[in-house]
Amino acid sequence: MGRLPNPRRSGQEVEKAVWQALETVSDPEMPGVSIVALGMVESVRCRGTRVRVTLLPTYAACAGQAIMRQRAIAAIRRATNLEDVDVSWSLEALWSAEKVTPEGWRHLLNLGIGQTLNTPAEGQDVVACPYCGSTDTVLQSRFGPAACRSVYYCRHCRNPFEGLVNITRFFPAPATAGE
Repeated sequence: MGRLPNPRRSGQEVEKAVWQALETVSDPEMPGVSIVALGMVESVRCRGTRVRVTLLPTYAACAGQAIMRQRAIAAIRRATNLEDVDVSWSLEALWSAEKVTPEGWRHLLNLGIGQTLNTPAEGQDVVACPYCGSTDTVLQSRFGPAACRSVYYCRHCRNPFEGLVNITRFFPAPATAGE
């Protein structure tokens, strides 16, 4: 028999447990990198015995969405002992490589995925080589092994590597009512 939820637990304590649980969930395309470190958690809402989490997909057609959702629900239920847990994907907000945390970039570099350093107003992203750190890199293919990754080539060390797709480059965020 499982433990019962603690009714004296504050909303802040539950929210902290939810964030800790989400730290254990990784994108199946990027093993060992949590969805929190990837900047994929848009919001966490805890009310009484209900938990609602909204995630940002790294790419709309991401094949790992169902797996990440199931893993997030299971991790949150284990951490909070609450059954009323909903994890959904945002259909409005867009993820971008700028949301990746410094910890996330350290993990991605270890996987051979180059860091997007900035997003110039015009042209392509500047992506640093994960092997030598050079920014003398060029986009070889917009299509990598996963929908959220592209293939780059480093002119300095002559190695190919992957970089994250900045989805906002291809699908700009919608204008707000005040613009």
